[in-house]
Amino acid sequence: PNSYPILPAPLAALYSGMLTKVGVYVLLRVFGTVLPHDLSGVHALLAWLAGATMIFGVLGALSRNFIRGILSYHILSQIGFMVLAIGFFTDFSFAASIFYIIHHIIVKASLFLIGGTAALLNRTDNLDRMGNLWRHAPGLGVLFLLQALSLAGLPPLSGFWGKYAILVEGLRLGEYVLVALALVASLLTLVSMLKIWNAAFWSGAEEREVCLWDWRWVRMNRVTTGMVLVSLAIGLGAEGVFRVAQRAATQARDPATYIGAVHAVVTKDASEGP
Repeated sequence: PNSYPILPAPLAALYSGMLTKVGVYVLLRVFGTVLPHDLSGVHALLAWLAGATMIFGVLGALSRNFIRGILSYHILSQIGFMVLAIGFFTDFSFAASIFYIIHHIIVKASLFLIGGTAALLNRTDNLDRMGNLWRHAPGLGVLFLLQALSLAGLPPLSGFWGKYAILVEGLRLGEYVLVALALVASLLTLVSMLKIWNAAFWSGAEEREVCLWDWRWVRMNRVTTGMVLVSLAIGLGAEGVFRVAQRAATQARDPATYIGAVHAVVTKDASEGP
């Protein structure tokens, strides 16, 4: 979590959106194709570790006082949701994990861009020295609010549907404690995002400088707007996206299909030679 705040905003957005999902993809592949058996003890351990990760990450976010520091610790918490779904080890939970990955790639990357833009305007991302952004850049405030609420899981945004699918499957399996941990993590996520909103956007302290003359923030805002629109489309078209996630989950849990695809590639490469 301490590495992302020191990166330039575009790099932090790229890495937080894509690189952090590699480990989750590996888990999907390992438990879907390499270990597709009913290893209930291993799955339970994975689910409980995910629950602990959700709480640890969001508590770390609450303890930070820098926008990108808060967002960095949220990555840990949100990875916990994805892994929790894998730990439930059903076709539906795998689909929920994949849907949540799709949602999180867009939302987290856009939030880091928003955080970088806010830091550019206030010349800092220390919440104690930020403010006046809603007055001078209301569009940025709207973008942040939409993605913050999506990260927390409020309907009808994309984060709600991902969490809803995970929690419904948890309730169906009788994992009430893990579902409660997920709800607590979501509530604390909302609290920490409102902390950013109140300090950086809503606070109207006159001494807080807003450097609107630095036009780099306009270019960043255009990219962020596009990503927010994609996120809204995922939320409003959640049923279609979830069907795609279900097909991907079915393939991820079918060892024969994966082995056949890999074998075909290897055979083709061997026949073509060096």
